Amino acid sequence: MKHAASTILLLASAALLASRLVSPASSAPQPRRLDVDAPDQASPALAEVNAEVDRLRDRLASVPDFSAPSRDPFSFGRAPERTRAPLPVATPAPVAEPVVVTPSLPKLVAILSAAGPDDVTGRTAVLAIGDDVQFKKSGDDVGAFRVEMVSVDALVLVERASRATFTVALH
Repeated sequence: MKHAASTILLLASAALLASRLVSPASSAPQPRRLDVDAPDQASPALAEVNAEVDRLRDRLASVPDFSAPSRDPFSFGRAPERTRAPLPVATPAPVAEPVVVTPSLPKLVAILSAAGPDDVTGRTAVLAIGDDVQFKKSGDDVGAFRVEMVSVDALVLVERASRATFTVALH
């Protein structure tokens, strides 16, 4: 045990010595002490420096205006481009959208068939126009419309003036 304690003490001393040798010096350099006569020798230089500082402060107080450069240093030998005034942009007059007036279509109430379901000529459409009930076949006129075709569940009307086609479904 005596040897173990001395070995530990020897190793700890060696580690402490090694860390002291390897680590950089941590002490800061001591400032130089000036003689008492130094301010008297430096006063002309100090006065000159102070005068220069005052002159620079006065110069900074009035900042000159910056003017834009008159030439482009990146385009050597080229004539400067002339700026053109922008042309006035003509706004087009708004185009009025055509007003589409859908005519009042009759209401398809029923479809009657005198023959079989494949017989197109035997179908009759039952229309409700206001309080009136009318029976119309293909080719008949209904107000401003002509009945183009009567199918199983719809009625095709063609407006006579504009030739527009409308399909009225069975409700």
